[in-house]
Amino acid sequence: MIELYCQHQVQKEFDFNYETRLDGECVLHLYEQGGIEFACQHLDGVFGLSILDMSKRLLHIARDTFGVRPLFKMLTRDGTLAVCSEAKGLTDIVHNQIQFNVEWVEPGTYETYSIRDDGKVDLVCKNRFHSIGDPPLYETLAPQYEDDVSANIRSVLKAAVRKRLMAERRIGCLLSGKDRSKAFDK
Repeated sequence: MIELYCQHQVQKEFDFNYETRLDGECVLHLYEQGGIEFACQHLDGVFGLSILDMSKRLLHIARDTFGVRPLFKMLTRDGTLAVCSEAKGLTDIVHNQIQFNVEWVEPGTYETYSIRDDGKVDLVCKNRFHSIGDPPLYETLAPQYEDDVSANIRSVLKAAVRKRLMAERRIGCLLSGKDRSKAFDK
């Protein structure tokens, strides 16, 4: 679950050679360049992700700064790790486990697990890569603020929409799964 708005800036800044036009490809290049924390710190977007690094026998999971994308995990006592975007998806797979806890991955954090020979994992570290209120490492498209509050709102909203229009077309569509038809009945 990744929606990134920085793939073009990252490609220019680090001179990456992309093989696809997918926004998620920049994650792998950033990870290869500087590791999981470096990658997460340079991602402008919303994400719940995992990277399996078999050469180092590590598994990384991470969640965007604001926690827009949900990410849940379940680590059993024997070292079995499951990760899902819905908590329900994790509780359904462990009918035979007596003790398990489904937890959310905290916003703005990444976790690293070492992979044992039997495929089970051990937590190596859990770190915060960004805190709300701190400036990000990537360049933002936020405009300069003016004295006029209405102008600021308009400017920030335009920048937010522009950032999300990644296609070559000049149109955009936002779909929501929530039925809002009853809100207009009043």
